[in-house]
Amino acid sequence: MNRRAPLLWSAGILLLGALVGCSGGRDQSKDPIPPPWPEAGAPERLTNLAGDLQGYMAETGRLPTTLTTMDEVHLASGGPYDKSRFVYHPAGIAFLRDGWRLIAIDDRRVEPGKVWCIVRPAVRVLSAPRFRVVLITVAELRESATTAP
Repeated sequence: MNRRAPLLWSAGILLLGALVGCSGGRDQSKDPIPPPWPEAGAPERLTNLAGDLQGYMAETGRLPTTLTTMDEVHLASGGPYDKSRFVYHPAGIAFLRDGWRLIAIDDRRVEPGKVWCIVRPAVRVLSAPRFRVVLITVAELRESATTAP
């Protein structure tokens, strides 16, 4: 019998125990930074844009300067964005409550007095989505525009 076999088995068991212990230590389903606005019922076109922005950022390390940039480099699956009706700015259009940064707005209103937007939290948490599609009141949007730096 090989002398190293018991050592390898022990190391394997310890590694398996560490992996099981790490995954069971916290609740993965709990959202670490839930947005203060509703997300249910988000339009697919904005959800696709949020996914494309996430993909572009993962690929390049930054956000595109314009939405048509994603069309030009063929990284968009929800586009084309060359004739899109989104208001977008990579640095953020406005800062909302709790430091959330507004990245894009869909100018097609679905509900009276509210608009669908893409926001990102002030603090990045690895397990949280980078971009969220949320429904914001026009009043809050106007207030953030008046207090923007």
